[in-house]
Amino acid sequence: MGVDLAAGYAVWLRVDVGTSMFDTTGGVRQSLVLLTKALDAAETLGDLDGQARALVGVITHHSFGAEHDTTRAAAERLLQLSNRIGDAALSRTANRLMGNALVMVGRPREGQVFLEKFLNADPSIAGNPRWSLFPLEYRALAHAFLARALWLRGFIDQAKLEAQASIGEPVPDYPFLLLRVLYYGTCRIMPTTGDFAAAEQSIARLIETATRINAPFWQTAGHFLSGKLLIEQGEFTQGVAVLNDAFDACRRTGWRVSSPEFKGALATGFAGLGQPDEALAAVNEGLDDLVQAEHGHDLFFAELLRIKGEILLRRGAESAAEDLFREAIDKAHGREALLWELRAALSLARLRVKQGRGGEARRILAPVYDRFTEGFDAADLLAAKQLLDE
Repeated sequence: MGVDLAAGYAVWLRVDVGTSMFDTTGGVRQSLVLLTKALDAAETLGDLDGQARALVGVITHHSFGAEHDTTRAAAERLLQLSNRIGDAALSRTANRLMGNALVMVGRPREGQVFLEKFLNADPSIAGNPRWSLFPLEYRALAHAFLARALWLRGFIDQAKLEAQASIGEPVPDYPFLLLRVLYYGTCRIMPTTGDFAAAEQSIARLIETATRINAPFWQTAGHFLSGKLLIEQGEFTQGVAVLNDAFDACRRTGWRVSSPEFKGALATGFAGLGQPDEALAAVNEGLDDLVQAEHGHDLFFAELLRIKGEILLRRGAESAAEDLFREAIDKAHGREALLWELRAALSLARLRVKQGRGGEARRILAPVYDRFTEGFDAADLLAAKQLLDE
């Protein structure tokens, strides 16, 4: 009995150390080794609580490594485990993590269902004290991911409200939770609504918090967001420099930090600087990362295809660009990512206008635009409306 108790303590110690290493020192490989050993040991002991806690750490680890298929599989495993344990608090946690994983794997409608299940659950139904942290304080993070799901599906106004709700929820004195809330919520949603000032404030708050608690991983994540925002604002030189510095940090440490997303931003920056070769290399690296990791249905796949099409169009390869725009439209439509579908349709419609085929451009763009019911003051919808009016 004493040996089992000691082994149980070892499981929880490995989980705590592994999670702390990932958040602070950035020891990616060592962190995953500790978490995997904890999970294996908990399985051997038949410690269901230990397995669940280790799985939460594994899910977090793979999520930030952009290993979204692995994240989803681990979240499904946690969901099944929570059903076996029958703990209300753990079930809410499993729903939240499953929702997060589905959003990141490019299934926003399904992810929204799990996130809303978490947010609508009755928090007064108590569970094991080990899971008591998750039902209430993690509502902020659930709002952030729900904002992302709604944004992808084209509900831009609702997404903005959820992003604002994420920073309005009470967050305990646990800065790593605040960092995650900012990273997934307002830092991502506000730029797409054109509220660059709010985005700058959120990113600055993330970087300041990470610096204050000496969390270099999160500082790098903040610099990625800062570089991407600069490029969205047309500050290509500065944005490319910031992104390159962040990628250098990742090469030194082994972090990935949503690499495909930021490779797409880097490619857009190079294109804005009139460097198509560098732009094409960057977007191809992002696509290769998705394909090699078997993430072809990843959250950013359709957008990377569109960006590559725009780069090829600058090089005069209209036929190849058209094929990529069409593929991006199909991928986005299949994943119900209406916003990505609109961006790809807008790129193809602009090409048709350039070719003197305005009627066809309208037939491509109008059906996509007409499926939106809100968010008409967002930059993407304003651009689509302008082209349709012309």
